[in-house]
Amino acid sequence: MRKVVSLIHKFRWRSLAKKLFWSGAILLFFIGSWFLAAWMTPLPERLHVPCSVMINYQDGTPAHVFLAPDGRWRVRVSLDEIDPNYVQALLAIEDKRFSSHLGVDPIAVLRATKQNLRNGEIVSGASTITMQLVRVLEPRPRTFRSKIIESFRATQFEMQLTKEEILEAYLTFIPFGKNIEGVEAASLTYFGHRAKDLDADEIATLIAVPQNPNSRYPSFDNALRLERARNHIARLLHKQGKLPIEETEDITEAIFARSVPMDLLSFPRDIPHLAMWLIQRNREQERIETTIDPQIQKMVLHRLTEFKKTAEDWGVFNTSVLVVDKNSGEFRSMIGGFDFWSKRNGSQIPAFFSVRSSGSTLKPLIFAMAIDEGIATPDMLIEDIPVQFGSYIPENYNGEFDGLVSLDSSLSRSLNLPFINLLREIGLGQFLHNLRQLGVKSIDVNPLDLGLSAAVGVYLTPIELAHIYTALANAGRAKELQFLQNQSSKDAVQVFSPASMWLTHKALTRRDRPDFPLQKTYSASAKNIAWKTGTSMGHRDAWSAGWLDDYVVVVWLGNLNNDASSKLVGSSAASPLLFDILEQLSENVNNPPPPELISIDVCAYSGYVPDEACPLKKKSFARQDRVPVKPCPYHLFAEIDVETNLRVAPGCREDRTTKTISVQRLPSAVQRWMKNYSISIPPMAPGCEGLSPIVVRDGDLQISSPRIGQIALMIKGVPAEKQQIALIANYPDPNATLYWYIDGDFLGSAQAFDKFWWTPVAGKHQLEVRDTKNHSDKQILEIRQTW
Repeated sequence: MRKVVSLIHKFRWRSLAKKLFWSGAILLFFIGSWFLAAWMTPLPERLHVPCSVMINYQDGTPAHVFLAPDGRWRVRVSLDEIDPNYVQALLAIEDKRFSSHLGVDPIAVLRATKQNLRNGEIVSGASTITMQLVRVLEPRPRTFRSKIIESFRATQFEMQLTKEEILEAYLTFIPFGKNIEGVEAASLTYFGHRAKDLDADEIATLIAVPQNPNSRYPSFDNALRLERARNHIARLLHKQGKLPIEETEDITEAIFARSVPMDLLSFPRDIPHLAMWLIQRNREQERIETTIDPQIQKMVLHRLTEFKKTAEDWGVFNTSVLVVDKNSGEFRSMIGGFDFWSKRNGSQIPAFFSVRSSGSTLKPLIFAMAIDEGIATPDMLIEDIPVQFGSYIPENYNGEFDGLVSLDSSLSRSLNLPFINLLREIGLGQFLHNLRQLGVKSIDVNPLDLGLSAAVGVYLTPIELAHIYTALANAGRAKELQFLQNQSSKDAVQVFSPASMWLTHKALTRRDRPDFPLQKTYSASAKNIAWKTGTSMGHRDAWSAGWLDDYVVVVWLGNLNNDASSKLVGSSAASPLLFDILEQLSENVNNPPPPELISIDVCAYSGYVPDEACPLKKKSFARQDRVPVKPCPYHLFAEIDVETNLRVAPGCREDRTTKTISVQRLPSAVQRWMKNYSISIPPMAPGCEGLSPIVVRDGDLQISSPRIGQIALMIKGVPAEKQQIALIANYPDPNATLYWYIDGDFLGSAQAFDKFWWTPVAGKHQLEVRDTKNHSDKQILEIRQTW
């Protein structure tokens, strides 16, 4: 009997072991298949859908947020962008064991089952953060079958993604009512700031809403429900010590006494012109970090909003205002129009990229080039008389001429003829070369079509003018300007010397100028603003560009359809905006002269190097290595009869008592246009008519153009005969004949007051001029081709 019983027990145990073995094998097969399927199955496609593009200010706050392609406000985030107090509180409420489970929390399942059985209904869930993410990405009916699928997907997420990636996806896709998804988008539209720093009541609100988003999102109807849910969450968190409440505060003060948001705020859209331009060129990038400063941008926007009605009354509908930090080369404000959203008058075109006529804004460059080349000092007189260059007949803005005017005064008064004359002497090729070094790329016309009119305006964009004036403000160093953070840039190029820039700054800070705006309305800080205005032909563009301390500002006003307005004058329309902006941005700073700038003696009248005939001298500035050598052409010695005060000359001064005096002699063409000109040379004494009263000494014959050491640039592709170089010499007797030679070969002759035109040939040449009295002058001239 015992043997029979023993056999029965053995059989039973073997059968049980066999059942257990096969059950375990089946379970392992099921688990293996479960995990294998989870590993092999692709993740939901919605996990990778594009999110809202967010363009940020320099400090990381959002400047412009775009709707996602699927019509939702959803900003992708990383954990380091979310307040850690919120993350800890969220896990404490939604998933305490998130870091340890594999997508399904068995402990939570057992707890929920026990509670539901005890109450006879579902009163508690067991969904983990991972399962909730599955439900958000793939909504399904709340059934047992759906739970199985969600559990499978949760396992899949845990296998294919890290915990950090799962949590970031959850924080990106979690619903917050209407078409708002993700904690970042919710924080922006609920509270008006990002989710990086959240108050305790905001944390409780952002946890409460996703539990029932359509009934709790901020609105007047939902306010009471939202407040109750927020307070409930706050109590739970407070018990667990998960609310960031100051020691001096209690939960009533920190949470309950604060009102819940009653409405959804608009998403930031502060830089629409730049934002639209950026998104068209960065469609795959969901986060764009700009260099724009939020305070400066909003200050400029506020000023333009105040000015908009006045501009419209003038018939002016477009503008661009740019602010650059000169030290970093970064844009701090970029305004492309008055009102992007009006959809009128080209309002959505970014005006800072529009090519416009620059007016007189480039004259400071010619001023600086004249200093750097040793052509002139600020006090040197420049001819300002009517002249014709082929078919080009330039005039000054007011239609008047001064005859002679100092270079400094020419710039502050924005006269045209002096700068056209200087540009002719400097060379158009060199001027255009410098513009390219300064970042101007818009000039694509034939240089011959541009001609000397470039002195009074070329076509460029406001951004390009900002490049130019940033170089002027930075002692002549041109750097590539940036509006994106971490943008690669080229090394700065020294285009102008610090010496010429200091003198340019000095000239541009003068307040006794016709373009100083509303002089009585500006504070004393305006005295150090360096600025230049510009008005295009036909009153289609009004400019003002300048700098003070660390900031450069460029203002453009006009109509993108080229409609004119008599109010489009740089000094009265654009300059008040420039002054208002700079006075709010900067303080006065000292601007000592650089060491390479020295004080020199010049003729008090002409600003040229004084010779013995100059009666008075004064101090002026020049580069130490570019001191002008051209002697004063407006004074000379004349021999006169003491008794009659009439001029005499060798051959007619016998039996006369004579003396030598200094006289002022101006070119006859200039005399006709000089205002209040009363100085004249005494007439010749009887018997001396026809004799030259002018004594020519060694050194009196000097080549003035081309300059010593000048390298003339020829424009490639333009015939050499259309790029002739003017050969000019200083000589006391304007009626004498001078003879020109190149490399020893005779070129031709011209009277001393006239120019001799030479068709250049590339290479180094020796240029020589001679008179009939064995005087001569020589210098080396180099001709190069550019571009």
